[in-house]
Amino acid sequence: MIEVIPDKKIVWLVTENKLSWLNKDKEEWTNTKMIFEISTQDEKTILHFTHEGLVPEKECFAMCEKGWTMIVKDWLFHFIGFGTASGEMSKAAEIRNRLLEDRILEGKHQ
Repeated sequence: MIEVIPDKKIVWLVTENKLSWLNKDKEEWTNTKMIFEISTQDEKTILHFTHEGLVPEKECFAMCEKGWTMIVKDWLFHFIGFGTASGEMSKAAEIRNRLLEDRILEGKHQ
């Protein structure tokens, strides 16, 4: 994290990444920023999310835009509202963990 303003804003700088599902630049997110801004309006909390640097010219743009929409509007909203992960979020975590384990195992066998 490169910026934290308690109860207002968090900025996370991606210093390195590898989006293995991309065909061209697998490190597209490197040096992009994920910005979470929190405010209130009419006694409601508003979360504004921006992935700065994720622009339509990027190969991952369309897929990442859908992914961020699902993560913020569905998964995070559910987590904040109910205090637990949604079924979809739990399933995604299982898949991610399985993929990470497979990569670790592949690295040991090379």
